Amino acid sequence: NNNNNNNNNNKTIVRFHDIADESLDRQVLLMNKDHPGAQQIRILKFAKSQWEAVESLTRGDFYYHNRIEKKNTKKKPLELRDLSAIKTEYRPYRVEYALRPTEYPKNLPTIILKTNSFQVRGKILETAVNQYEVSFEPTIKSELVTLREKVVLGSSLKLRRKNFDILREKFGEFQFDNHALYSMGAKQKLKKVVFTKGELSPDYEITFHCIGDFRLSDPTIPIQQQEALLNIFNRKRLQNSGFSRIGRGWFKKGCDNNKSVSNSNSNNNSNSNNNIRRNRNNYNNKMQEISVISSSSSCPDVNIIHGFECSMRILPKHGDRQLTVFKADLSHKLVERLTLHDKIELIRQTFYHHNNNGDQWKLKIEKECKKRHFLLSYNKRNLQISSIDWTQNELSLFNLGTGGKISYRDYLYRQYGIKSPKKELCVILDKSGAVFLPQHIRLTITSKQSDAIYDEVLNFVNPRTDERLNRIENFVQHINAPISNNNNNNNNNN
Repeated sequence: NNNNNNNNNNKTIVRFHDIADESLDRQVLLMNKDHPGAQQIRILKFAKSQWEAVESLTRGDFYYHNRIEKKNTKKKPLELRDLSAIKTEYRPYRVEYALRPTEYPKNLPTIILKTNSFQVRGKILETAVNQYEVSFEPTIKSELVTLREKVVLGSSLKLRRKNFDILREKFGEFQFDNHALYSMGAKQKLKKVVFTKGELSPDYEITFHCIGDFRLSDPTIPIQQQEALLNIFNRKRLQNSGFSRIGRGWFKKGCDNNKSVSNSNSNNNSNSNNNIRRNRNNYNNKMQEISVISSSSSCPDVNIIHGFECSMRILPKHGDRQLTVFKADLSHKLVERLTLHDKIELIRQTFYHHNNNGDQWKLKIEKECKKRHFLLSYNKRNLQISSIDWTQNELSLFNLGTGGKISYRDYLYRQYGIKSPKKELCVILDKSGAVFLPQHIRLTITSKQSDAIYDEVLNFVNPRTDERLNRIENFVQHINAPISNNNNNNNNNN
């Protein structure tokens, strides 16, 4: 590579997907059928020898341990050179931690420690939970996890919404884990619930039998299941506070755009950083976005949407104390600063400026936008462009499920209370066939696509520890505020 002197070429960019490919999930399950729980290490035993070969999970090979002399070596001992292992054992990997001091010096200086973990107060662990066993007709084997989940919860976004509404009407808030459904806050405890073919799934009848109830603090429940149920409360609180979930992060719905602008010109880095810093306090309070203006034609202007990753955790029990904590960290999404409507208009005007009056600009838009992911402005849903329909616009009509016809513009105003004043040249369709207006769409950007302004983006998404903790504290105060103070007008827009 002749470009080693170029700093940009030395950056390693890795993108982790929130959802793994289904074939990868199957392979992982097949590889982990040997034993439940954490990966164990292999121990190879040799006849008439105090040496044993121990698998190293770090290096992926073996080192040799002498049980009598308590010493290790990477090199195979001479006495084992002509010997083969006679036995293979599996052991848990032993982790040794430093012991807590039993005595501390007198007059020891102390500090105030700030963390991203907050104690949850109240009697949340005493919440009553009903447990339902699920069965299918025709039968679905328990190892077909994905199929069972799709049949109960829905196989598409539209069906998931429908099934969740039906299940919440019967069970209140719930958590489904393949074998059982756990219900909280139902209007009444139902002994048996049957959904015939066509209600949740067109091909299966699904029956839920109540097999008992318990408290969240019940010691017989695996801690992973307790935490999954706890996070139902977490999800509900965040939704009531006006947040939508995208992947693992939670993002404020309907936040204002372009509240802070920086310049990514390499000669003005200090100015751009100051521009970001000047607006951060205001940003923390209002959950607004930050814009980074690019000086490179290869990289569009970027908006950084500020969000959070958070969950509830149950700490190991100390005596009679069982603590629940709320853990949070920063999360961000990068989107183009221009809406898709403005991007389309800019490309069209550029082509006309060069006296190209054909439809070549449409081909360029198709090439740049198809298969790209995007966020909606009114509920922060993350979707993918499947096709562009140049025969429709915001005034085109579609059939309502309840009967009658309505334009896309009027539907958005009726459903979400948002106006669509711009004249569209097309509409966007996702893989399910749902239609969206470009003026409410912004395309997401990967780290690689924003490489030209990587440093400016990094200054914001990876702040100093004190600033990171201040943002998290502001977030916790925001969701702890009374619901009436949280601008809860759009809570039902998910």
